[in-house]
Amino acid sequence: MDTEKTKVIFRTFKDGSENVIALFPDELGDSSLGTCLSYMHIGQHGSASSIDITDTTRPSTKDELKPLYAELESLGYNLTIKKKFMYSHFVTRRNKLNAIGSK
Repeated sequence: MDTEKTKVIFRTFKDGSENVIALFPDELGDSSLGTCLSYMHIGQHGSASSIDITDTTRPSTKDELKPLYAELESLGYNLTIKKKFMYSHFVTRRNKLNAIGSK
């Protein structure tokens, strides 16, 4: 298991599928500042728009997020659940993107 805590936000899609997505608000999804790393049972790691995803999802309940939480822990994540995106998450991603660009 990671010794470092990883922030995660769990959201459930509003389309009736009850699919849950884990969003890592401090982690870059790709080279676009508006994305963050995400994880789902199917598809696993990918990039997600940290803005658009909130339009198509709602906060997950404790029961809804349990299976995905357990899967992420089995992969070695040491998780800290957050409820929503904060400006500080954007700043963290911007700093990481700037660090990559300065290399």
